[in-house]
Amino acid sequence: DGVVSEDEYGECVWVVEQESELVSYEQFTDGNYYSTAEIYLAYDETNLYIGVVVNSPYHINTITSANAGDMYNSESIQVNVTSVDPTGEYIFDNWDNVVNGAAANSNIVRQYGFCVNDSGETIKTVWMGNTAIDNSTAKCVRDDDNQITVYEVAIPFADCGAEGETIVAEAGTTLGVSLSVNSGDGSKFKNIYLRDGGG
Repeated sequence: DGVVSEDEYGECVWVVEQESELVSYEQFTDGNYYSTAEIYLAYDETNLYIGVVVNSPYHINTITSANAGDMYNSESIQVNVTSVDPTGEYIFDNWDNVVNGAAANSNIVRQYGFCVNDSGETIKTVWMGNTAIDNSTAKCVRDDDNQITVYEVAIPFADCGAEGETIVAEAGTTLGVSLSVNSGDGSKFKNIYLRDGGG
């Protein structure tokens, strides 16, 4: 519903700010880290749920469903879901999509994009993995008065993983999640990434 709270998700899993150990602000000007975020995760038998609350004075997004694949150049988030252990040998050998597209081509790594445009419309896309499959749902909301953008996403486990090897939500299952926040002040869009959540 585009509302994210600890009552629904529990405690925040990651805080995105310049001091955060796992977060890179390398594309920002030193001392001008104007965007921060809180990231929440939850799951049930069928879905991974992600709630992201971005605090930023800027929100520039003219994306429509016709050019959804370009949303990384606008206010948006990028989410990677890896259906195997992200610390395992397979990902060690195949993590870089530019050098080796094996993980994405076999749907083991999927990358989603989510945004809310200036008209208040939620837009989504799939950049990596089987782009013909996308049963994710999302509600993204911008609150200009409070300078907050909320992204709430449900990604079905059945969409993630190689054919016949999709994620099963049970004890002992290991998967990878990384995320990036795209933010811009009107001059250039910048990527804040958490464990290389970007492309």
